[in-house]
Amino acid sequence: MFNTLDGFINLVEARNTTVSSHHESSISINRVGDSLEKYIKDGFSNILNKDLDDNKKNEIYNEIFSYTGSQNNPPDLMIRDGDAIEIKKHKTINQRDIQLNSSPPRQILSSTDPMINQEAKNCEEWDQKDVVYCLGLVVDESIRKLWFVYGDCFLASSNGYKKVTNEIKKVLENGDYPMAKTKELGRINNYDPLGYSSLRIRGMWSIKHPRYMFEKYTNVNSDGIYFVARKEKYKEFDSKTLQRLKQVDNIKSQDFEIEDPDKPERTIECKILKYEV
Repeated sequence: MFNTLDGFINLVEARNTTVSSHHESSISINRVGDSLEKYIKDGFSNILNKDLDDNKKNEIYNEIFSYTGSQNNPPDLMIRDGDAIEIKKHKTINQRDIQLNSSPPRQILSSTDPMINQEAKNCEEWDQKDVVYCLGLVVDESIRKLWFVYGDCFLASSNGYKKVTNEIKKVLENGDYPMAKTKELGRINNYDPLGYSSLRIRGMWSIKHPRYMFEKYTNVNSDGIYFVARKEKYKEFDSKTLQRLKQVDNIKSQDFEIEDPDKPERTIECKILKYEV
């Protein structure tokens, strides 16, 4: 069964770091970060270096992915019977904050999450998926650094984010303005005397780039592809995938301990895989 680690290995073996600015197909919307999403889809599907028409590509995508994203809803990709992937592109090496907009940080994506659309909910039989953040530094259409980091390695579980959101909503609901029903933090309809204006109140989340936590285990002067997961996650990967990993040249691994994102007084065991050039 295909998994995110298989995709990482495919990207390393492809030896192709070129990201072109283009539409996904002749009828798709060119979204921010679309070129990196296309690169990840092609790389995971092992077709980066192949000249295929859209129909053949979509046939291959459907074997790997149950969902390939929408303009306004997370996630960007869902591996069939596997992880959910959020893809973010940035253009400066010292990028500190990664914008998630109204989508809160996640360790886990649930099929009942109000932020996902009906297509994602119904694309396969599923309840929860681990979330992987794919963060790419793209300079002049070339990938300099590409990180795959599981959310539970650096982000807290969802309860904390839900708590602050609910507290803000409660403050707004107890204010002087009538609040309309919304999935956002709040909405005030018909604010002006003629009822022509409305106010949407949205949460705009961002996360600190995880490289600030993990780059001490890398060569900061090298370009590279990195994969960070809890050691217990590695035990879930297919034995064929782990055997394949051992056979790939130039991928180094390192075990380490870091603070537990939920209880910093404790530590968790993690592993980083790194392919650097």
